[in-house]
Amino acid sequence: MSTRYGSLALVLFVSLLVTGCGAVAPTATSVPSATTPAPPTATALPPTAEPSPPPSPTPAELPVEVIRDVPYVANGAPLQKLDIYRPQGLAGPFPTLFALHGGGGNKSDSDMAGLAYYFAQRGFAVVSSNRRQSPQYNYPVPVQDAFCALAWVQAHAGTYGLDPARLVAVGHSAGGTLAALLGVVDDPALFVKDCPYPLPTARRVRGVVPFTGTFDYILRGNSHDPADMAQLATYLGGAPDKVPDTWKQASAITWVDSQDPPFLLIHGLKDTTIAPEQSRSLAAALQKAGVDVELLLLPDADHGAIVRSEQAFQAVVAFCGRLWP
Repeated sequence: MSTRYGSLALVLFVSLLVTGCGAVAPTATSVPSATTPAPPTATALPPTAEPSPPPSPTPAELPVEVIRDVPYVANGAPLQKLDIYRPQGLAGPFPTLFALHGGGGNKSDSDMAGLAYYFAQRGFAVVSSNRRQSPQYNYPVPVQDAFCALAWVQAHAGTYGLDPARLVAVGHSAGGTLAALLGVVDDPALFVKDCPYPLPTARRVRGVVPFTGTFDYILRGNSHDPADMAQLATYLGGAPDKVPDTWKQASAITWVDSQDPPFLLIHGLKDTTIAPEQSRSLAAALQKAGVDVELLLLPDADHGAIVRSEQAFQAVVAFCGRLWP
């Protein structure tokens, strides 16, 4: 999938909700973080940079309609269902976020519901999808469910007022891992062969926003944490020396090429569950391939807080504003 940007660079946000923000110096690794946007005086800019204007006022929140438990596979497993959030009383089609929850979570837990209401109140539709997941279902089943749910969205966009031309995949933790794969996998047929709906090879999504994720399983396995390695080996069907091709296929970084959509990678520097190096590594690979990529590192956010951060949410709004001005 190709991007619409001519000049491609890795940047960190220094101001949110506005487009055309100035980039910080390449050596910077983070921006101030809190549950509300940092004041402009806390933003460190290089001496030659122009200060960015403060964020625009938050618009009035819209009422939200929720359609729950829509199956994306007829007569499928109980977990193969999704919820649709959209602004109530407005005509679509709406720009749409396809949201994937973290491992052990579900489509309507507090984190996913909070994210969905936040964006639906601001004019987006949000499709929050469940999936079969580890340890009961291991690779590639969760990936297949993510691809099939996205195919359902593409097939039923007109029915529910969704705009497939303004569709962004977002996900937290294991959901971020899956969101990245939705953006970079070259041949979706690998994961939709049993899905009742087709999925375009190109332009499946206009952008990807992982709120943390594992993008390089081999890099994560190198941490030598025995418990983590055992969990990864269960999910991927064996240790990396036994099934190396599976470890590579499941890693988004393996698939990166110049045709990938723009990425906004968000990671908390206090994350001890998935190391920030995962997002740094994918950002570097995307940049090397010529893909438009932005990296937002929040110093005070841990693994859970990252998906409840007002600052991160505003970054997503600004990112989408650049995708479809």
